Parts: sequence; C-alpha cells; structure tokens
Amino acid sequence: MRRLRHLLALTAVALPLVASVAAPAGVPAAGPSLDVPERVTVAQVPARVGLDVPLRVVAPGPVEPDPVEPSVGAVWDALADCESGGRWDAERSIDGAVAYRGGLQFAGSTWDAFRPDGFPDLASDATRIQQIVVAERILDVQGWEAWPACSRRLGLR
Repeated sequence: MRRLRHLLALTAVALPLVASVAAPAGVPAAGPSLDVPERVTVAQVPARVGLDVPLRVVAPGPVEPDPVEPSVGAVWDALADCESGGRWDAERSIDGAVAYRGGLQFAGSTWDAFRPDGFPDLASDATRIQQIVVAERILDVQGWEAWPACSRRLGLR
C-alpha cells in the first residue's frame, strides 16, 4: 500500500494540474495525509481560482532547494561562462597546481572560508546551486571585485 501511495504521489508531479478539480459533494476537501517516505518533499501549492480543494505537489527527493531567483541565477551563469566556460566542475592550474575550482573559479582558501558545513571540500565537486550559495556569501563581503576581470567585462561593477 505504501508503494502504491508513493507511486500515486510521484505521478501527481508528472500530470498537469486540472483547473476544474473540486471535491465531490459530501467529501471533505482535505483528505487523509499520505504516508510518504522521508525522501519525498511535500509543498503546499496555492489553490487556483475556482478550486475548492487545496492542492499538494509531491516531488521525489532529495530535492535541493533553489535559493536563486531566475534573474539572479542568470547573472551567476553569465559569470561562470566568463570564468570557466560555464563548466561548474572546472579546475584551472597555474604552474602545474590547481589554483581555482568550480564554475566561478574559487581559490581553495576562499572556498574554505565561505562554504557552509556539509558542502564539498572542493568547489569543483559542488553543485551549481552550492557554488552560487558560496558566491553570494563572498559577494556580501568582497563585492564583485572577487571576480575582477569577468565582473568588469559583464558590467557588474
């Protein structure tokens, strides 16, 4: 039964929301909660106009939250294109030693100083979102000067 509920919950993500959904007469709008595994994320979705039933979207996990607004993410993507050709796993060597890692080309000491606990030890092993989280921390302290050539080229400072 648990597997069936899980399958139904996952199917709900793939199906488009139907604007004409309403609870049948005599059936409470909020049904029993699903017994979903811990690796599933449940988010409340505001009801569309005309819906009497609160909608729930259940997505398979682990789901990494995307704290980056699309317009802000585009800035970081443009900076990564300039810094590393858009390769979030890039490594750049100087005199035979890796000096900068990741899409935003973090120095190892900078990455270590700004990365939260639980993030990978190397920027090149971190996800795009993790690198942007660290970059936002750096930006708050150092400004765009942390990426001198590319931030100037992109008109960020």
